[in-house]
Amino acid sequence: ADLILKIRATASSGGNAVYATALISPPARPAPIGPPGTPTNFKATLDAVGSLTLRWKCAHPKGAQGTMYAIARRIDDHGAGAGGAGGQGGFVPLGTVGAKSFVDATLPAGAARVTYEIRAVRSTATGSAAQFPVSIGTRAGDGVTASALNRAA
Repeated sequence: ADLILKIRATASSGGNAVYATALISPPARPAPIGPPGTPTNFKATLDAVGSLTLRWKCAHPKGAQGTMYAIARRIDDHGAGAGGAGGQGGFVPLGTVGAKSFVDATLPAGAARVTYEIRAVRSTATGSAAQFPVSIGTRAGDGVTASALNRAA
């Protein structure tokens, strides 16, 4: 074991020629790690002050580290009470987080339907985006609620 450590130390400072001299094969180059996964199992919870807490799951290739999540939102419908007829605009970036949750405290009052786009990002790769529509409304006896439809883009 000490001899192998000396060979590796010599190779790190003087190149791989030491492996041939020692009659051993140089270590194999590691395979590249694939892109991060696609978010799934999305849930949205509306709190008393109108913020939405978003949660999701996301599986990544073995060895993947340092994954962040970029979150964007599109307002699909402001509803009649918000001074607009609704419509679909573009996605607006909200932030990037290192956890599989995000609190959207900037949800406009009166928004009836929004879509969130979540994408896993690492320094070397970007995963596929997933889009999750969220409907916000009232149910008898429940007050204001949010419901999410799980769907990947």
